[in-house]
Amino acid sequence: MLCYILGFFFDWVNLSLIGAIIPVPFLMLMCMIPETPRYQVSKNRERDAKVGQAIGVGDVPRSHSRLPRQGLSPVAAGDERGHNPRDA
Repeated sequence: MLCYILGFFFDWVNLSLIGAIIPVPFLMLMCMIPETPRYQVSKNRERDAKVGQAIGVGDVPRSHSRLPRQGLSPVAAGDERGHNPRDA
């Protein structure tokens, strides 16, 4: 719809440039999206996953530096040595 409206005012070269520039801010903002708790668990970062999940649900404030270290179950996240039972 935007192309139809802008096409009335711009020629095709400028319209293609506008179409190429519009996604740039969104691509830059994608770098600021936090990692999901599932990805963090797969990388053996259980504490970050718990904090991220709690923030996503709204259980804790953003300043989470005083949270105790809470591990996930070995079946869900692997044990302390990084062994994941699902890989066996």
